[in-house]
Amino acid sequence: MQKLNLIVGVLVFLLVAIRHFIPFKLKYWHIMAFGTVILILSSSVSLSEAYRAIDFDVIISLFGMFSLGFALEESGYLGHNIYKYFKRTRVVKELVLLSVFVFGFASALLMNDTIAIVGVPVILLLAKNYGLDKKFLVLLLAFSVTTGKCVKSTGKPSKSLNRYEPSFH
Repeated sequence: MQKLNLIVGVLVFLLVAIRHFIPFKLKYWHIMAFGTVILILSSSVSLSEAYRAIDFDVIISLFGMFSLGFALEESGYLGHNIYKYFKRTRVVKELVLLSVFVFGFASALLMNDTIAIVGVPVILLLAKNYGLDKKFLVLLLAFSVTTGKCVKSTGKPSKSLNRYEPSFH
């Protein structure tokens, strides 16, 4: 069974890595579902174990964040604030510095996942308005959110990953 788990894991990883070169369109969730079905049908993972592996808190949180981002974009509030904060920038250097500050500060105050999700439409609008490369601005957003999350303890890895830190009692 361990061998099958390893084979399915490597297969899923490889399919995700090469999915753009496959002649038919595969999405991440197709590949993950395929791997899950193989493990369940082979009895490597039981259906109840697969169900217990689902973290509904994460699903609800992501649903809320995506809904918030969509609502802010659709209402025009996001566009209004983009104009308000970025209207004075004239050169790319100013845009980069202001973006790092705004997204980093927002990430330090709020959940960094929310800023990353809400930030994508902002970045796409800025790319369109300034005629900049979208990939560059998405990387800028990732850098800004990562920088901002370092300010607070909730932006760090979960407690289960911190078990290796020394205890000073």
